[in-house]
Amino acid sequence: MIIGLARKGLVVEARALFDEMPERSVATWSSMISGYVRNGCDKEALVLFALMQGTGMQPNDNILTSLLGACANSGALDQGIWIHSYLENNGIELNPLMATAIINMYCKCGELDKALEVFDKIPDKALSTWNSMISGLASHGRYYEATDLFSMLQESGLKPDNVTFVGILMSCGHSGMVDEAKYYFSLMSQHYGIEPEIQHYGCMVDTLGRAGLLVEAEDLIAKMPMEPDVAIWGALLSACRTHGNRELGDHAAKKVMELEARDSGEHATSANILADCISSRLKIGKKGGRKERGGSMIEVNGVVHEFLAHGDFPMSHS
Repeated sequence: MIIGLARKGLVVEARALFDEMPERSVATWSSMISGYVRNGCDKEALVLFALMQGTGMQPNDNILTSLLGACANSGALDQGIWIHSYLENNGIELNPLMATAIINMYCKCGELDKALEVFDKIPDKALSTWNSMISGLASHGRYYEATDLFSMLQESGLKPDNVTFVGILMSCGHSGMVDEAKYYFSLMSQHYGIEPEIQHYGCMVDTLGRAGLLVEAEDLIAKMPMEPDVAIWGALLSACRTHGNRELGDHAAKKVMELEARDSGEHATSANILADCISSRLKIGKKGGRKERGGSMIEVNGVVHEFLAHGDFPMSHS
């Protein structure tokens, strides 16, 4: 019942059922914790795990893997390190899923060198493990290390997949490597037979846009075999703002509005990028779009502090 409710997004109801139980097994705790993480309730998952620790019950692999995801999403590095140490101290062998979760946690918390240390110690790396490390390096702008790892992956005998190429293309974009991005984009289909998906096109549009190749980016969008989504037009829109192309930016902004953006924040972005595009602002008001306040989280002495925009006081979570 807890799993079923959580899968439907009914985490409050799932927690109510969990609290009513007179006795709880490890599987029950696992279901509730993973349910929280599945629904983006990372802080709640960490708090619930603290309660579980108070019972003296030992976590299983599923709980620890879920918690690593929660630590990655919330920036709870100290708790992530504790989980990693727990695994090592108890001689628990890392399966591919758990190894990937640890690497992902360290990457998202900014500990790239620690992630690489874990990666290097894994004897038989699954493709998901390679992908996690490549994406982590890419997201932090470490292009040469990401591409070196890609070459090592090719030599390992494993075949890169669509996720691998999203990571490597993202790395090119963050580092301004336009020619290299074009090479990998071509390699994906011509050598590995992987048809580019919308995420790959998004990476290419972002790469071209960052380099100021706005017309080329627009041409690529026009040649896409699928309908461009808000993220792709948003990438072009952002590039237009950076490079001062108001005409193309206005066109991209209209496309964003036409697509009825899923995230109302995209409407606000359109208006901010084209400050003189008053019509966009009016459309936002008519549609009732509301941009969610920005925020960030840091961890100090095991406590995660959440800061929200507009001068709100920080909220702390143990």
